[in-house]
Amino acid sequence: MTIEGLASPKQAVLDVGSLDAVVFDLDGVLCNTAALHEQAWSETFNELFGSLEAESGQQIRSFTDEDYERLVDGELRLDGARNVFSDRRISLEEGGDVDSPGTTSVAAVAQAKDERFVELLDTNGPGIFPSSIELVRALRSLGLVTAVVSASLHCEEVLRRASISELFDVVIDGRRAAAMKLRGKPAPDTFLEALIRTGVEARASAVIEDAVSGVRAGHEGGFRVVIGVDRRHHASDLAAAGANIVVADLGELTLAGEREVTRRVRVDRVGGSPTKNDEGVHETLLTLANGYVATRGAPAFVRDDGTHYPGTYLAGVYDRLSNEVAGGPTEQESIVNGPNWLSFGFSIDGGSTLGTPGIEVISRSSRLDLRRGLLTTAYRVRDELDRQTSIIERRIVSMANPHILATETVLIAENWSGHLEVSSGLDASIRDDQTIEEQLLMNQHLELVERGEEVPEVAWLATRTAQSHVVIAEASRTRLTDVPAERSYEADDGHVEHRFEVDLKALGRITLEKVVAIYTSHDRAISEPVVAARHGASRAPSFSALLDEHERAWARLWRRAGFEIDCDDPEVERTLDLHLFHLLQVAAPHVRDLDVGLPPRGLHGEGYLGHSSGTSFSCSRYYLSASPRSRRPFSAIGRADSTLRGPRPPVPATAARCSPGRAAVTGETRHQQSSTTPALGAGYPIAPIISAMSALPWPTTRGATSSRRRTWPGSLRAAPS
Repeated sequence: MTIEGLASPKQAVLDVGSLDAVVFDLDGVLCNTAALHEQAWSETFNELFGSLEAESGQQIRSFTDEDYERLVDGELRLDGARNVFSDRRISLEEGGDVDSPGTTSVAAVAQAKDERFVELLDTNGPGIFPSSIELVRALRSLGLVTAVVSASLHCEEVLRRASISELFDVVIDGRRAAAMKLRGKPAPDTFLEALIRTGVEARASAVIEDAVSGVRAGHEGGFRVVIGVDRRHHASDLAAAGANIVVADLGELTLAGEREVTRRVRVDRVGGSPTKNDEGVHETLLTLANGYVATRGAPAFVRDDGTHYPGTYLAGVYDRLSNEVAGGPTEQESIVNGPNWLSFGFSIDGGSTLGTPGIEVISRSSRLDLRRGLLTTAYRVRDELDRQTSIIERRIVSMANPHILATETVLIAENWSGHLEVSSGLDASIRDDQTIEEQLLMNQHLELVERGEEVPEVAWLATRTAQSHVVIAEASRTRLTDVPAERSYEADDGHVEHRFEVDLKALGRITLEKVVAIYTSHDRAISEPVVAARHGASRAPSFSALLDEHERAWARLWRRAGFEIDCDDPEVERTLDLHLFHLLQVAAPHVRDLDVGLPPRGLHGEGYLGHSSGTSFSCSRYYLSASPRSRRPFSAIGRADSTLRGPRPPVPATAARCSPGRAAVTGETRHQQSSTTPALGAGYPIAPIISAMSALPWPTTRGATSSRRRTWPGSLRAAPS
């Protein structure tokens, strides 16, 4: 069948490059259980109608396939029963959950249908559509999030019996929808709830449905793509309801845009205690930066505990500390780990606080979108009373405004009701002790200068480095939405925070939006760092608006710096994209007015103490082509660094304060005690990939447009990872 304005099956192409998530209906899309639901409803209604006819002597139309499709399919169970009774002009009491299966109330009839469905499921099994499951696996292999939304009370049981539960990140079923008082299809509530739990927006998602009401819900929800599966030969109805694509089976769907999908990295962990090495690698790989500031990908609720290492680093902010080694004085200059702006926690009814041994992380899934510089992490945690909570955090380090960092955190009470206390603050009680040499020597670079609150939403603090006297000011604006809450301000040694107290019911949720502005005394055209930070935080737009600006800035950066590779292996492309992403983060356009170098470990950790080296020179050819403005300071530093040969004497005690970058330009020498190469957890290995990139035949023509693409040879497969 061909419908005007609608793609035919041969043209049914799904552009996955524009998507981050796909939401599936269960019955009729993934599993052949729609027929079981229809049979259960038909038997239940027709038995009831027969009883009513015998009592009243009036004929009642039998329940038909058309009735199921028009009145019940896709609806919540009680809504479907009400629709049928209204259509037949039958009046029954509503009843309640305590009603036994029967014919005395709407609830009793719904219970009777449910009982019959379970019997049919036990007899026939769920039955899957192989092409649908193949599509789910293909989407997940490309890094997309997959979810299931169903009005069925038995959704999770069906998924388990079909052995496909592990293929879905989120499940929203009839029980959860009823408990949360979500409207059923054609309202988009259940679909949008699934997206909230994935941290993905509708504009970057697709929905796949076989029911007209479900297609209409996807259309009303603003999904980028709505796909109708025509199992009932009603393609025109699905198209009229808002389907962009209609297919008889998902096997007719062709995927396109896989190149863009390689710009995603996903890290999943279920249970168990992470090792220091694994956690260090993950935190490094998930680092976000904009050239001016970087934040490691550590969870917001952890502190430096020997396994995790939160880190916030500002380009060009270094400090020297004096130590006594082998009976003699020495000085060591290193990059400074700034105040931790992520600090977050919660407790239920005064119990254990998130981040302490009393609360266990059951599962964690992190997704780094390289296209947009967006880190999304979903946690499931459990306390000692088996109260489970879901946490979904979205994090950015703005590429549009180098002084802005932001998170949006959704917290959902999965199986508990109680008094919730949430804290969000800034922590300046930080030491530099990521590397072994730092742990053995003095590592306290920060001292608290001042702190305070700007009513009603902003808390702030300022620190100063011990020797270089660089002032670092952070101001945090925190807002809690969805439910009313009491706010309070607390401060102790090196820490300021806002606390929120709220009573939350089971499956209730809150959303915490945190926007942080950060400035230093190195910044130009500001009156003073604290004033600038407070002003920046209080006047910043919402997280959603910041994300839009951030995405546009990254899009411009990728258009200028992206590439195409003559290689059929998506893992090669993904690896190169990951390397290039981290390089672009450290050497973003915001560095062009800064006196900084390009450290071999980027701004991702304290490896090599953050010192610059020949790395800057290695990347010159790439930046000459991709971003001449960003390249200028790095190429100059690289040339200067490359002239430093032989042993380096200690820095004189009277030397003026000076960053390693400035030292290279002025000719001042510096001393580094350790020759040990740090592990990946101490920073991202910028140097190896730059060396490989700089050896490629990059074009040197200056007049090309910003959308110019470069093609790399497939032989680059051996580039270091």
